Amino acid sequence: MILPDGYSDVPAGKIAAIVTHLEMTARPAPRPDPAGAWSQRRVEAPALDWYRDLHRRVGEEWLWLSRLQMPDAKLADIIQSPLVEVYVLVHEGHDEGLLELDFRQPGQCELVFFGITEKLMGSGAGRWLMNRALEVAWSRPVERVWLHTTL
Repeated sequence: MILPDGYSDVPAGKIAAIVTHLEMTARPAPRPDPAGAWSQRRVEAPALDWYRDLHRRVGEEWLWLSRLQMPDAKLADIIQSPLVEVYVLVHEGHDEGLLELDFRQPGQCELVFFGITEKLMGSGAGRWLMNRALEVAWSRPVERVWLHTTL
């Protein structure tokens, strides 16, 4: 039931999910990087166990479950595709952030997964990683960079 204030009742034991779609159709002006000791590494053909571990550490609090439950063959088809790029934010020698960009649709880049571990929240690492995401996305011949997010 939709209430007069625009909210809906959520049955006990259920979680409400709101999907937000965002898109850019032009390359944005560069933003300054926050200070921090981070680096980025591309991981080509990621191992499934490694990927799932990082995916869980970054996304567990945000209920990222899809890739954890996905059959191995399907996950491998996605993240090991030459048109899907997986990057890691590295801090003090540890993988602490995940960026996944999907270029499988011609002229488009979907920012599929983006996040940092809890220990880096509030440090500027997220903004730093988003700057890298936009650099990579717009370095290709794309007309649209987009994402959707839930919760």
